[in-house]
Amino acid sequence: MAMQMSGAKTTQRIVNRRANLDEQLRPRFTGVRRIRVGSQCFAIIAAALALVVMNVSTLRAQGSRRDDIVFGPSGYPILGATVAVCQATATGTPCTPLATRYTDATLTVTSPNLFHADGIGNYHSYAPV
Repeated sequence: MAMQMSGAKTTQRIVNRRANLDEQLRPRFTGVRRIRVGSQCFAIIAAALALVVMNVSTLRAQGSRRDDIVFGPSGYPILGATVAVCQATATGTPCTPLATRYTDATLTVTSPNLFHADGIGNYHSYAPV
């Protein structure tokens, strides 16, 4: 004949089993493992940062493209107009100093600064941002 346990004893027994199971599954030396993983992550981040700093001279900024149209005094586009891209501090007509122009947004190949607009006055230019 089986005896029934009271509710409090059954609950206590379940709690004790849970505590024993948690103790068995808990990894040993958790503090050492956390320190080791943390130091490995720090070493990887430090190495990546060092590579970036060493290669800063080879990294290039991105440029932006400027598209525009040359208009004459009457408000119509000027075909084949000569265009010069000036630095922000430039003065005079034609301006000096001229800005450095590039062929694309990677800013690797320079382009002549004095250039001509197309047949309907359109032109574009790449320059550092």
